[in-house]
Amino acid sequence: MLSALEKESDLTGSSVDLLFAPGGAAAFSNMAQGNAGGATPSESDKRFAKLFDDATPQQKQSWRQSLLDSAKSSIEQMKLLIQGPEKDWNKADQIVRSLDPNQDFALSYLTAALTPSYSQVLLAQGKANTQLRLLGLHARVIAYRWRNGRLPATLQDAAGELAKDPFSGNDFMYEATPGGYRLLSRGSALGDIELRYRRQAGSASSSRDPNDPPQAGQR
Repeated sequence: MLSALEKESDLTGSSVDLLFAPGGAAAFSNMAQGNAGGATPSESDKRFAKLFDDATPQQKQSWRQSLLDSAKSSIEQMKLLIQGPEKDWNKADQIVRSLDPNQDFALSYLTAALTPSYSQVLLAQGKANTQLRLLGLHARVIAYRWRNGRLPATLQDAAGELAKDPFSGNDFMYEATPGGYRLLSRGSALGDIELRYRRQAGSASSSRDPNDPPQAGQR
């Protein structure tokens, strides 16, 4: 995940360099005015376009350096964030917004336009982590049924401390359903993520549920 964040930061730096290269200003100004795709420019777009066109080379260089410094600062803060609890990962966009609350309008506009959505990287990783944890919990519930001949009454009976969802800070939900059960992560920025298991019907003459333990003489 760190490599993905660093790639996003590198792309930001490349975008900044292109913006302030010869010809880049006009292209960005056109984009800001909504000419790309025929969109109607907002008042903010028009205000920025005017400021950008009228800015001195020194002002543009100042904006460029501020954007590069912000990108570097934000990636360092993101590295610290991902080392902390996953339930705090949804604060990623707050890092970008809090870098310089006193920056001028043009710099604020550029920051919003060019800074990647780090939160999307973290939420995607959080979703993958949660899906893997649900699969791990499913394996523990099945193992419990193998050992005890029945499903656990609670998820803690089968998984212990692993029943806690690191991303939401709550316990994973577990409930019996007709012929099986479901596992659910709820209460985080990811929305609901669910795993449902329904035991395959079988009989002595038909295929068995692959989650059943092997019978005597089978490997």
